[in-house]
Amino acid sequence: FFPKEKILERIDKIQTMKEDLSLDELANMFSPSVREILLTKEDILCKGIASEPVLQFFIEQTNKTAEF
Repeated sequence: FFPKEKILERIDKIQTMKEDLSLDELANMFSPSVREILLTKEDILCKGIASEPVLQFFIEQTNKTAEF
């Protein structure tokens, strides 16, 4: 399911950096920050993150309409 070359690159990168960085620092480097993720209304509904009524209520309360 995953491209072998990309996995091997990532493993090599982790092995190279593990001597200089803590596990928490490595995790932060490889995990996206919640602040960096923007979703459209359609994304939120399709992924089942929130229902239409909940999303509509959020939009009404925050006046956000494009990305969340």
